[in-house]
Amino acid sequence: MSATISYSAQGTVLNVLMGSPAVLTPILQSKGYTGPSINWTIEDITNLSSPGGFKEKKPVAKDPGPCSFDLIYNPADPAHEYLRASNAAAVSVLEHFTLVMSSVTPKTVTFDGYVTKFEFDNQAIKVGTVKVEITNSGPIT
Repeated sequence: MSATISYSAQGTVLNVLMGSPAVLTPILQSKGYTGPSINWTIEDITNLSSPGGFKEKKPVAKDPGPCSFDLIYNPADPAHEYLRASNAAAVSVLEHFTLVMSSVTPKTVTFDGYVTKFEFDNQAIKVGTVKVEITNSGPIT
């Protein structure tokens, strides 16, 4: 029986393409990431000829799921302020991101998305945080 293979998430980093010239910039002080994901849209193709009274289904499109995370907010951090500005823009901007996992052989996931949530969370006896959500558009590679 072989040992379970795993990696520590510590050191995983999300980068955003920003600046002029555009450079991948790390989004520091994240408490963790959920997503991005790939979810299939399933169409029900059940019909009067479906065998044995069972429903039939067909995957028709991939839906890029969101990437969400909490930041320990630093208003002086250029990447934090870039995300805030992208979220507040009058016209949404499609941003480019890379998520680099901290395994021995790092895995990089690349995706584009809109910063659709930038929510401040300030509580008594806590540090200020921000909840961020990126709604993805297009392929996740």
